[in-house]
Amino acid sequence: MANILPTPSLIPFPPFDPAQNYTAAFLYTGNQPVKNQLVISENDTHHIVYQEFLEIGELKHTIEKDTLKPGIPYLMQIRVFDAYENSSNLSEPLLFYCFSTPSFSFETIRDNDIYSNADLTLSAVYTQKESENLQSLTYLMYSSDRTLLKQSETYYTLKSHTFFKLKNKTDYYFRAVGETVHGIALDTGYVKVHAVYETLPANIIFGVENNYCEGSIRLTSGIRNIPWEFENDSYTFKDGLLTLKNNSLSYKNGFELIGDFTLFVEAKKLPVQRFLTTDNDNLSLSIVNICNTYYCRLTVKDSNLCLTASLPKARIAADSGDYIVTDSGKLIEIVNTSYEDDDLVIFEVRRIGCHYGLRCYYKSEIEHTE
Repeated sequence: MANILPTPSLIPFPPFDPAQNYTAAFLYTGNQPVKNQLVISENDTHHIVYQEFLEIGELKHTIEKDTLKPGIPYLMQIRVFDAYENSSNLSEPLLFYCFSTPSFSFETIRDNDIYSNADLTLSAVYTQKESENLQSLTYLMYSSDRTLLKQSETYYTLKSHTFFKLKNKTDYYFRAVGETVHGIALDTGYVKVHAVYETLPANIIFGVENNYCEGSIRLTSGIRNIPWEFENDSYTFKDGLLTLKNNSLSYKNGFELIGDFTLFVEAKKLPVQRFLTTDNDNLSLSIVNICNTYYCRLTVKDSNLCLTASLPKARIAADSGDYIVTDSGKLIEIVNTSYEDDDLVIFEVRRIGCHYGLRCYYKSEIEHTE
């Protein structure tokens, strides 16, 4: 009388290209198997397209290329046989997909490119014959020995990313990795770039070079043009100051808060609400009113950090215009009941390692000190 062997269990796997051989693996505990049978059917129609025996003692079964078709979901089951013709039941069905191998590469760089700029914008290109959608995308930057230096956030669309401040006369490797909706791993591989560019002295805006043989003058600018975008047309720009009315200004590229940094923001007549935020609200600044005292508040996403700094204070004066002082000779100070100061205030945010700092002070005080 034949005995029923323990039922094996297929190990889940990502989609594969049916134009290539593929080996499915499974788990099994029981008598040493000498043969297995793999059964594959279409998920939508349950039509069996493959049911072959393979004489092998290992816990695997190889599907020959061109047996299946790309773009179709399938169900797979397996059973095993021992030397005494005992067999197991078919395993639980495992849903899997077949897709043609996608194309995933950089659009903006090629291996061993010489790049003549300190900032490098990367754009990935992804295509797949059966229209398998992209699920995630991350850009990575490596040193010449392939040590990871920086990486972008995870994007969920084909979005570009800029790495800033490449060192002159330095080799880097760049790489993009991702995954499709059904779990196909994507990888551009390491792409080597030589960063070689001309640098301008820090104290000049333009470099001028006379090309007398060509009868022309070459101007090299040290100014970086950063693209921006307004929410609407309700704004004015006068005397170097931008005034927004029920509007917002967004910088899409050109800024990156990675590692240690110091951020300076000059503004005045701010509303009592959030007035600055970085991408995905990772860092934000707000004006808050606490017991009729006004503060600037710094918050950092996915952390309990919340720093406040009091806004520059207004001193109390008597009717004569003289400041009121205490018996010890100290000036009495209060904060304005409405934040309508007409002097620019500098909001300074600093990060060193995991530590943040926040300061607020009048720009005029700095100018007078200087």
